[in-house]
This record gives sequence, C-alpha cells and structure tokens, in this order.
Amino acid sequence: MKDRAVLLESGSEAIVFFLLIARQADVGARPVHLPLSIASARFDPGAFQVDADDKAFYVMEAERRESYARFAIDAPGPRAYVITVDALTGRVTTQRAAL
Repeated sequence: MKDRAVLLESGSEAIVFFLLIARQADVGARPVHLPLSIASARFDPGAFQVDADDKAFYVMEAERRESYARFAIDAPGPRAYVITVDALTGRVTTQRAAL
C-alpha cells in the first residue's frame, strides 16, 4: 500500500480510498486505486468478513454504497465532479457534473 485517505466516516462505516502499487515482472509497477467500505455491520450480502482485534469488520467495494456516490457528487460551492475508477485498469476519471 502506497497511501490511503479516509473519504467519509460514520459511527459504523468508513469509506477509505487506497492507493496500491501492483508489480508484474513483464509490465512493471502500476498504480491501483481501490475505494473500500469498511464497516462494523454487514450492509451487503456480498461483503466479506475480516476479523481483527476480536471484532468482525465487513469489507466491500465502496462504489456499491450510497454514501460513496454522495461523496463523489457533493462538492463545496457551485462545482461538482463525478469521479469514477475503471475496475480493470484502475484509471481514475473526473467529469464535471451538470448542476
């Protein structure tokens, strides 16, 4: 993991954006952008359980959570942008949203 940023946090869930470096012998290093929802409750049947410090946490891709969608579209002031991450390439694109 190269870096991470907490995008949103509530009492039961955090949306965290991870920046990973994937290394392949024939391709070299490439960045992987990975937004995840980490929660103390299972919000989706597709979330997988991770046990840490005698507690269960549930991890799933953040794009499936409404809170991530709100984060991607909400912005201070009159400008808003939609941020998307390509699942295959990890490429991040930013597009100005019509208000």
